[in-house]
Amino acid sequence: MSALVAWGTIEAARPMPRLAHPSSPSSPSSLGSPGSVAGVGRLADRDSSLRLTARGRLVRTLVVFGVLAFIALTRWVPVSSEVPLEVHHVTVVRPGQTLSEVAHEHLPSLPVREGVTRLQLLNRLTAPEVTVGQSLAIPVVR
Repeated sequence: MSALVAWGTIEAARPMPRLAHPSSPSSPSSLGSPGSVAGVGRLADRDSSLRLTARGRLVRTLVVFGVLAFIALTRWVPVSSEVPLEVHHVTVVRPGQTLSEVAHEHLPSLPVREGVTRLQLLNRLTAPEVTVGQSLAIPVVR
């Protein structure tokens, strides 16, 4: 069987709809109402809803469930530190002192970034900003 015969078979099984060209209407029904663009009436008569294949519906469902699972895991899973933090002592923030400086001064055995993180966790700070006179609990370093 040649490719031409196979192509003809496919075309015969599923004919393509003919749309009228706006400059040369092929039938009176393609003209539409006065002042409208030719051919638009025929396109509007078609079912304009989106049709998904079974695979498309599966992909859509998996994407929705994936997004919901991501939101659930990132929103409701509590953040816990690896080591329970115990208070070693309490210090008061001096003028001009930052949380990084407090971590460097009171937790010298830890990298500054980890010290800041531990101070934030123990003192329930949502941001690395501190104010003068604020009391900060310093954790025990193990």
